[in-house]
Amino acid sequence: MNQADPGVRDHAPPGTERLLAGLTPEQAQAVTFGPGPLLLLAGPGAGKTRTLTHRAAYLLTSGQAKPWEILAVTFSVRAAGELRLRLADLLGETVARGVTAATFHSVCARLLREHAALFGRTERYTIYDQADMRRVVDWLLSDAERGEIQRALADYGQPASAEVLAEISRAKNQLLSPDSYKQSARHPGAPLIAAVWRESDLLAFAVRLLSEHPHRLAWLRQRWRWILADEFQDTSHAQATLVDLLAGPDGNLCVCGDDDQLIHGWRHADPKHILCFGERHPGHAEIVLGRNFRSRAEILEAAGRCVSHNDRRAGKALIAMRGPGGRVRVRSFPNEFAEANWVSAQIADALAGGTPPAEILALARTGYATEPLQRALAHNGIPHRVLGSLALYERTEVRDALAYLTLLANPVDAQAFRRAIGSPRRGIGTATVTKLVSWAREHHGGDLITASANAAALDGVRGQAARARLIGFGSALDRVRGELAAGRSIGTWRSRQSRHREGWSATTSTCAITPPTPSGAATQSGCSKISARCAAPLRPTRSTTTTRR
Repeated sequence: MNQADPGVRDHAPPGTERLLAGLTPEQAQAVTFGPGPLLLLAGPGAGKTRTLTHRAAYLLTSGQAKPWEILAVTFSVRAAGELRLRLADLLGETVARGVTAATFHSVCARLLREHAALFGRTERYTIYDQADMRRVVDWLLSDAERGEIQRALADYGQPASAEVLAEISRAKNQLLSPDSYKQSARHPGAPLIAAVWRESDLLAFAVRLLSEHPHRLAWLRQRWRWILADEFQDTSHAQATLVDLLAGPDGNLCVCGDDDQLIHGWRHADPKHILCFGERHPGHAEIVLGRNFRSRAEILEAAGRCVSHNDRRAGKALIAMRGPGGRVRVRSFPNEFAEANWVSAQIADALAGGTPPAEILALARTGYATEPLQRALAHNGIPHRVLGSLALYERTEVRDALAYLTLLANPVDAQAFRRAIGSPRRGIGTATVTKLVSWAREHHGGDLITASANAAALDGVRGQAARARLIGFGSALDRVRGELAAGRSIGTWRSRQSRHREGWSATTSTCAITPPTPSGAATQSGCSKISARCAAPLRPTRSTTTTRR
């Protein structure tokens, strides 16, 4: 392990002085560090985001890198956006846009869309979130036509979908395939889980792409010559492997993290990726960012005592730049309701003493843990806001709208079809949907829109009303798809169509497929602005229909 030269600040290239102004000596060492692997052990509140941003700006300003040669991977879209915003403040928006700042999954999705054909996919494949995957697993476990799964169910029993997904996630993190998992797993339901498992994982496929196609890996290493990785202590085995492949053992890789702040152990994060960084990258340099600009000395001392007993940790001295002040109090309660009442009383006393409401914050580890406090605050008449509750893309009406958009972009997506055909309810049951999906794969190349439009030829549908609704659903989407392919917006198509024909309602700002109302006028549901060129970021609109939850 090497140490960065502390005197590099005195030899900064012209134009970079402003990037070093106000930095601590350790931050300046990290910013000006040259080629090779670098490990930043950043304590809490040590300005690691600022350090990473200024490092990227320094590489660009000093001429060591071009914008497209820098890849910054983070764990959240918000963190990636924050890095781009700070770069734009330092160097301008044009330069900042050239830097690739994205999450691990976003980088993998981009790579796989460019090379989807290697894995028998098209670039229009659909990415499922946890909720969608749970529904797919539930459907697979209940599908009587899945012989291998049904035989495994008879031997093992019916597990919860969450248990199946957790075991699959653990296996994917180890970069196992369904067959290798089935042979090596100790889980008693391994045969069942392997039968349910569909080998479709962004991280696993991205690692396979880089491992099995060395010429593509070599091209990517030339493309992204400088890599910055944030929160590296929370990386899983698959994520760390991806970064190591992209950088190489002696590449220009800068990882930043703190083994004491690992919070994603439930996502298979492992602190060894920080602690054993030198084993994978010999000759690396290490810099400790230990100056805390956020907390008082008492807070740092209490936090340090909480983790000092851990065996696997890198020791680091934290310095409170704000000095001492305040007290740390620990209270215990017999149950969550007593705790909520006490916290509510403390807030009421603070408000009565003149503390502005905006300066009061109550933190909890999970969202459900705030429910007793919410009730206590409401009981005491204390106005409050709950942050981090149901996200926009988790709302039922938004997920319903996305199902329609997904089906238009990827008409072979059976999960999107199941959600779209059932929202709003059309009286089309699970058995009919299953038959249509199978029929579409046998006769229409899996195209569920075309299959629905031609449902007159589908056998086994009970009731002509359900068949007619299937045909209407497919025909409406097929016409919209044709308009989009022709380069016309949905709004243009709507101006030439009856507003409620086949139950379709659309404008240039909102769109939804809904059944005609008794009055003959179609209703609208929240959705997004769509054009033939692309879909703009979703913006929820006011809904005039009752949302099914």
